[in-house]
Amino acid sequence: MVAGEGPDGQNTGREGDTDERPIMLPPGVTADEFRSLLILLYPKDAGAEQFPPIQMNQWESILKLSTLWRFLSLRKVAVDYLGRKADPFVKIHLGRKHNVKTLVEQGLLALVSRVDPISDEEALALVSDAEQPLTVRTAPALSRIREKKLQENSKNRNYLLKLTPEQLAQEVQREFDTELAAIRKAEEEYYSVEKE
Repeated sequence: MVAGEGPDGQNTGREGDTDERPIMLPPGVTADEFRSLLILLYPKDAGAEQFPPIQMNQWESILKLSTLWRFLSLRKVAVDYLGRKADPFVKIHLGRKHNVKTLVEQGLLALVSRVDPISDEEALALVSDAEQPLTVRTAPALSRIREKKLQENSKNRNYLLKLTPEQLAQEVQREFDTELAAIRKAEEEYYSVEKE
């Protein structure tokens, strides 16, 4: 909160002291996003063992603001929840946007492990994030991993013999090594703050 001065040099009070001087959210932060964070910070039932009902878009806001303001424990809660509940595309998008390597890896692994091929619309969704230059190669890289999986299965002539989850994870790591390393490096900033 910032104290202000009037035209005559008098102190007009701090942001939040009165209704006429509300606390201003920083640019890029909406009131709805802030409310989402408050739901987690100040649940109605303070003695509850579980979180209050929070919608997926609210969890995305919680991740955004906890990352922005370095609320590391809330960031971890949001990452854990999104890792369990978000669809693969949301995981990839949010992981790239907020430097969460585990979300990106989980999303990529889910896409190479599923039975259905990646549709044109899904491929476009993977490259729609203009802030991330490496996204243009996401769909082709996932397709290469899926093709390798199919080749391994056909070599064995037994559809039940598949690449193991560990082998698929290694392939995802190999194909996306540069991107995942960059995210990991950016993510380390949050852990170094936590250790101080």
